[in-house]
Amino acid sequence: MFPRLALLTYIFNSALFMYVAIPFAVFSVICLVISLILIKEDTNKPDTNINLGNPMNLLNAIGFGVIYVVILFAVFYSNQFFGESGLYYSALIAGLADTDAITISLAKFASDGEKIKLASSVIVTAVMSNMLVKLGIAVFKGSKVTGKLIGYSFAGIIVIGVLYAVIAH
Repeated sequence: MFPRLALLTYIFNSALFMYVAIPFAVFSVICLVISLILIKEDTNKPDTNINLGNPMNLLNAIGFGVIYVVILFAVFYSNQFFGESGLYYSALIAGLADTDAITISLAKFASDGEKIKLASSVIVTAVMSNMLVKLGIAVFKGSKVTGKLIGYSFAGIIVIGVLYAVIAH
């Protein structure tokens, strides 16, 4: 997820990329290290028969477009009416469903260069919101072992992400 978001940020606002590259690189390294440790320790062979669906489904693309437009309006109006705190609220809500749309919206929002630090903190906040949702899914829908393993890796990322969002802004 983190390299994809970094690439999206670079495509839509290369100046913002410099602010999110370090936290996203740290998050990626944490995920890789913890995953490699846990994979090395785990000897069970999981059932990998997962139905991923059709990535070329037109309804998925339309759904993303709708989510993107709603988040774009939410970013604009939350900043207009509630200031910076409104952006954080919209990021927390948007992160529950998707991180791509809020990342693109904030990359465009910070295109004038004045709000790059704010946008990077808000993007990291949306990512932390999304990580909490994924952690919840792993804990409540997965096995106890899955919840525990995902919990270890995501907990480290969430703590560092919250610290970054607080310190960077």
